Amino acid sequence: SMGTVYRVIARGDLDSSAVSKPIEITELSDKAHDEEYLEGVAESYSLGVLVPECGVDTNIAQYLENDIARKQFTGVTVSVKSVEKRTYPNGGEAAIAEDGTITYFYYDPARVNEAPISNSPYGQFDVTFTLKKGEAEKDIEKVVNVYWDTDRLAAYLQTEILDKTTWDTIKKDNTGENVALTDLTLPQYPATPDTKLIHLDWASDNDDAITIKDPTGTPDEVVYGAKTGQVKRGMEDKTAVLTLSLTYNGLNSSVNWEKKALEELSKDFTITVPKFTDEEIQQMILDDLEAKLAAGLADTGLRD
Repeated sequence: SMGTVYRVIARGDLDSSAVSKPIEITELSDKAHDEEYLEGVAESYSLGVLVPECGVDTNIAQYLENDIARKQFTGVTVSVKSVEKRTYPNGGEAAIAEDGTITYFYYDPARVNEAPISNSPYGQFDVTFTLKKGEAEKDIEKVVNVYWDTDRLAAYLQTEILDKTTWDTIKKDNTGENVALTDLTLPQYPATPDTKLIHLDWASDNDDAITIKDPTGTPDEVVYGAKTGQVKRGMEDKTAVLTLSLTYNGLNSSVNWEKKALEELSKDFTITVPKFTDEEIQQMILDDLEAKLAAGLADTGLRD
């Protein structure tokens, strides 16, 4: 609809012979007003990339519409006009459909440091959006980064890494199920898949039963070797809960929600450390006496 047109006749004040000049003042039409409004919206998106979040955002048009509303603009709807995926980074399974549906990045988590992902675990897209308000429309182009599908990543790390680290993985010379008489082997990296992107972290809730010791030896052994769960038996049965968690080094370092999505992943081992048996105590006393006797004999030498 056209705005109102006002016709104003201006007459000369002093000079009565002045020609009367009609001046037309046109109030902006609704459409023109909305077009100006959309210019303001577009201006607010002149910088930066759009970063939808897995588990929160499922559609990129809806994401932008919500974001526009967060900036206090009202009555603006958004649709996707076109999507083009950039050839770099590779992007794995990342995609944005014509209707704006987002498929988040996924690729073998143990291999994102290798080609073709090469430590860039995300997809990048050039998206043209159409903004609408009333009768007015405005196209804007934005770069969209599509990061990890953290739901799938978390599921992989839980089922393929944590759940597959079992008592058999750590028991070393112990035979009873979840019963530790001697030290345990606590790997810092999974054996399968063989990757340094997944670091295993161990904690004990009872250092009087099992203490976690760092590996010693060459620099490689210290960095990559297994930790030791040092078992401390005594006169009473003890229990320790070993908690296995992990650090995943295949994330986008600047994306905090990726890291947050993996924080809760863990697995507990409840391990019994049995007390010494009477026979063991007697044997220790005997061993101790023999050692003292041997030391005493060595000290004094044999005499007639």
